[in-house]
Amino acid sequence: VHETQTPLMFHKSINNCLVHQKITTSIRMRFLMNPFFFSLLFSLFSTMCNVSAMAFASSSTSTTVVVTGATGKVGSRLVKQMLQDDDTNATNDIRVVALVRNATKAGSLFPPSSSLDIVQVNFEDENSLQSAFGKYDGFGLFLACGNVPNQQDLELNICRAAAAASCWHCVKLSTAQPVIEQKESYGSAHQVVEKELSTLFVDNQYSILRPHMFMQMLDPNLGGPLLGIDLRETNVCTHAFANAPMALIDCEDVAACAKAILLDSRYDNDKNSKRIRRHAGKVYELTGPKAFTLQQEVAKVISTLRPSDKQVSIQPCSIDDVVSMLPPIVADQMKAFLKTLMEYDTVTNDFESLTGQRPKSIEEFIIQNPRSFLPRQSRTGNEIN
Repeated sequence: VHETQTPLMFHKSINNCLVHQKITTSIRMRFLMNPFFFSLLFSLFSTMCNVSAMAFASSSTSTTVVVTGATGKVGSRLVKQMLQDDDTNATNDIRVVALVRNATKAGSLFPPSSSLDIVQVNFEDENSLQSAFGKYDGFGLFLACGNVPNQQDLELNICRAAAAASCWHCVKLSTAQPVIEQKESYGSAHQVVEKELSTLFVDNQYSILRPHMFMQMLDPNLGGPLLGIDLRETNVCTHAFANAPMALIDCEDVAACAKAILLDSRYDNDKNSKRIRRHAGKVYELTGPKAFTLQQEVAKVISTLRPSDKQVSIQPCSIDDVVSMLPPIVADQMKAFLKTLMEYDTVTNDFESLTGQRPKSIEEFIIQNPRSFLPRQSRTGNEIN
């Protein structure tokens, strides 16, 4: 109120203000009670929620990974690692598809999961594979088959069907580097498939893993008389690789490399980003952290699992002695394969470059998996890891 106003003028001003306030309040109440206002308010609120949800969704990545050889040494571990990552990492929405010959067998290997599809296919039939791949709009592929006579044909069927579908990256499990270079027998099949990848996949969207022999093959139940260390009934055994330095690798570590490449190669808005392109056409030579001998390091760590008066000894024998039990044509091929492996003492850092971690040592592997290296009578429940 200005100082020049008279009391009467002041009184009228007050009344006018009160009337104006009542009218304004009435208008506001009518507007707030109007259904149109509530509808508008609800619409705005819903839009804000949707924007928030979209922002949250964009911070996570939905990924489908198809695993062939899902019941094998590496494939089964890859499936489990992918599912574990999906459970523990909120930013990863991972759908794992296990392509298998026998769905019943595969179902018994993996825990029930809403993120796992087990799909039975005929790997000899490209139509069966195309039908399976066609169910998924964009996927990464782990390519592996067992060491069967028609391995080359089966893997080529898978590659062709995947490339014709919406596969954005293929990781092929191959064999050890010198075996590939040998270009004979076992290595030749892998070499043919590797060469075909560059033809089938646009922009070289594939990677190749060439691992050294798996540590698991030292288990006599897996490696058998050719590669296994059989100390189940004795403290002394022979092995063709006894004094050959080799940098074997754990299957878990090979699976971890495949997982790292596939999760790193999934599509985003920029399909030419360095993150995606850095694995295109790359070959990774996978080894353990150091070369060791069975006669020294392996015998020493196995001895720590046994009584002090029962120390282990692993003595060398000739490859000829090892393959003597095989048919001549198979023996010749196996002899060349074993000779190539026993001369392979290379150590690489490819595992560390892919995962940012150090590969498992042979000492860690045996300590974590003691059962296969203990005498039968010592295999109590408490000793099984």
